[in-house]
Amino acid sequence: MFTKAIKSILFFSPVMVCTVSFGQVKQNNNDKDHSKIVSDSVKLDTIIPVKEKLEFVVEHNSEDEIHNRKKRMTYLLRKAHVVYGDMTIDADYIELNWDTGDVYAEGKRDSIGNIIEKTKFTQGQQEILQDAFKVNFKTKVGIAYNIRMTQEDGIIIADKAKRVNDSVMLLKRADFTTDTYFKEGKDTRPDYFLRAKEGKMIDKNGKKTLITGPINMWIYDVPTPLALPFGYIPAMGAKRAAGILMPRPGERTNLGFFIEDLGFYVPFGDNFDLKLSGDVYTKGSWAARAESTYKKRYKYNGRLAANVENRLTGIKGLTEGTNAFSKQNMFGVMWSHSQDPKANPYWLFNANVNFSSS
Repeated sequence: MFTKAIKSILFFSPVMVCTVSFGQVKQNNNDKDHSKIVSDSVKLDTIIPVKEKLEFVVEHNSEDEIHNRKKRMTYLLRKAHVVYGDMTIDADYIELNWDTGDVYAEGKRDSIGNIIEKTKFTQGQQEILQDAFKVNFKTKVGIAYNIRMTQEDGIIIADKAKRVNDSVMLLKRADFTTDTYFKEGKDTRPDYFLRAKEGKMIDKNGKKTLITGPINMWIYDVPTPLALPFGYIPAMGAKRAAGILMPRPGERTNLGFFIEDLGFYVPFGDNFDLKLSGDVYTKGSWAARAESTYKKRYKYNGRLAANVENRLTGIKGLTEGTNAFSKQNMFGVMWSHSQDPKANPYWLFNANVNFSSS
């Protein structure tokens, strides 16, 4: 009996050993595969962040300054001045974040909290005045409020501006004016301007172009019926570019309030251009003009113009006196042409034609 039991144990022991060994091998293989998967997952999914650094050294000075090492912030108080690369900031209060590169600037306030002195942001030759703004030195993206930009041909003021990059700026409720007194600082509000709810300022090689949506003419802070589905004010400072011609508002006793020389200018290449303009008067008069100049170097140059005018003066119904009503329809054609003396040494052709209805 004992011998039979020993034989049974010896018979089944190889099977048990094989079974246990196989189970151990399988478990080791699973551990190896699991370790490989974990290793691959860590290798592929782990991202080592690269810490951005400022490209230039930030230079600053002010009457008083506070450094908070725990928050890693610097606060500049009164006559604060910051220089970073080609960007310069002058304000009454400036905050600098050491880690993110965010800069917040605010103008000087009076005793009741109103801004009485704007901040100044300068980059290259561009100077922008605003109540307050925030910009990031690393991304150069920022937001400004109540800005004023002076260009060669006029001034752009906006309630809000978002700086996308060095060449694109988005504007909210943008006004454009060429009022000389406002440009020189003699008036706090322009007498006339073009207003758009949204606009985009594009800076290309130092030449700035303003593109807007629907645009409306305002005179003495009163909107007028003169409107366009879009606005395109060409590259300011450029010699030849297509765009809107700013009108000249005013008043005349016999014609009423008026807007003169409102139009559009289009250059066609280097040798030919076209200007369309018109006048509108509150007493019913109007005028329309088309003018073109052409020039070919060492050959000829000239000017061709035509105009149509419907002029109403006086008071309707009166036939006598100084205020008697009168209506005149006038038109004219003018052409002047000059040949360059270098074109032909033997003969010269010049023309001057002026034809009008009165």
